Amino acid sequence: TRAENFKHAFFYKGQKEDYDPRVLNRYLGFKIDSYKEQCEKAGRSINVDNFVDNEWFINQFGKTCSRCGDCFKFDIKCGKVVDCNLTANRIDNTECHHKNNLTPLCITCNQKLAQWEQ
Repeated sequence: TRAENFKHAFFYKGQKEDYDPRVLNRYLGFKIDSYKEQCEKAGRSINVDNFVDNEWFINQFGKTCSRCGDCFKFDIKCGKVVDCNLTANRIDNTECHHKNNLTPLCITCNQKLAQWEQ
């Protein structure tokens, strides 16, 4: 809005051409499978009906990390998710990745929190 010359202006026309919801859903599916593996290895019981799902993740994009304020985002290039900073942090680490036991955190804050808790 402050450009004095149109050659310095950028016009946003909506989502990038690379965006394909199937790519994001596949990526999130792998992420969720990883959370299930973590819970199974730790011996935490899994309630499939309340376990974190794609919809939970998708609803977090565009919101901000409660610790640092970074916006949750993802980027797709050449049919792959190349950047996603959103994680599902467990509030009670004795419980599984159930939706009522999660808070969204960016990767950096989640890693720092994990190091602090050790």
